[in-house]
Amino acid sequence: MRFLAFLTALMLVSGFSWANDSVSPEGYFGNWRVYTAKEGTQTLCFMVVSPQHTSSEREGNFLSVTHRPYENSFDTVALMFGTMFHKTSRPTIEVDNLRPFEMKASDDSAFMMTEKDEKTLIDQMIVGNVARTKGKSHKKNVLRETFSLKGFAKAYEMLNEKCPRPANQDSQKTEGQTLSKETSGEVK
Repeated sequence: MRFLAFLTALMLVSGFSWANDSVSPEGYFGNWRVYTAKEGTQTLCFMVVSPQHTSSEREGNFLSVTHRPYENSFDTVALMFGTMFHKTSRPTIEVDNLRPFEMKASDDSAFMMTEKDEKTLIDQMIVGNVARTKGKSHKKNVLRETFSLKGFAKAYEMLNEKCPRPANQDSQKTEGQTLSKETSGEVK
């Protein structure tokens, strides 16, 4: 039931209409699940994970990465908080105690501030172990979550297979990456 709640929340934040769209599971990798979905005739892909640990029990909190090839949109990292953010909240996400990235809060979700930070975060998640998030709820409580990155690299690989980038964008992405699976030592 918890997974259905955060999948529904993802659909809402993504602008889906359940009546017209179909969602298909594509694979499970560690804690990550990969899905494809139809928006009309267009296909989008996303991968999601629920938190391993959370400072407050609530429904609809998860972390996702989405590709929308038809909008030329890739690697959209979203944090669904499961409750409204406080209007002054500056949520953060960090991988394995590396430098935290500030996210932009909007209602009950948060997104990366820049495309460059998004790419760096994805690279860190490919080789990382855990991602930690922190944000202030509308009740001014600081809420923290820990997400396992076990299976992230394999899930991300499938995400890229199911919703590939145009050929020219693949080469640009590769040039901009600072970390790679080949140099990480451990295949996840």
